[in-house]
Amino acid sequence: KRVVQSSDLLNDTVSQLLSQAVLAHRFQSEAFAAVSVDEVTKEVCREVAVAALQQQVEVAYLGQESITIDGDAFALKQMIRNILENAIKYSPRGSAVTVSVWYEAGRVFCRVSDQGVGIPSHWVPRVFEFYRRFDSANMAGGVGLGLAFVKTVVDKHHGVIECQSEEGRGTTFTLHFP
Repeated sequence: KRVVQSSDLLNDTVSQLLSQAVLAHRFQSEAFAAVSVDEVTKEVCREVAVAALQQQVEVAYLGQESITIDGDAFALKQMIRNILENAIKYSPRGSAVTVSVWYEAGRVFCRVSDQGVGIPSHWVPRVFEFYRRFDSANMAGGVGLGLAFVKTVVDKHHGVIECQSEEGRGTTFTLHFP
């Protein structure tokens, strides 16, 4: 069992490192273009729906009209996928993960909220650092690359990401872009 878990962890780590390398290359060589944030978000929600249902977690998309920003569609999709997969992974059976996209006051917002284990308050400011993760009996495996990857994408798109969390009640990530 431990060999399988270690193998899965190694596979996830290599995948995230490869995604980071692809992202770095894309940011150096690809020009930003119009990206429909709502369509990318809905696509990711559909792609993770089966895995979420297997864990008995519902994914609910709450979006408004078509909303676009200048960006890299691949990077934005990977960013949303990472946040959403984490939300599903750390949510208890029978709970819901909500994903919202909206436009307000000249900014595009995307919010992912779960009802999971939450993050201790002293860890919240450090969740976006590479190789940082806190240990908990309720935590699944990981090496601390995912949210650092997310922060890189947000920064490259001149956005802001905020994390609000309460242990035992869940976590909410809110992203906003010009």
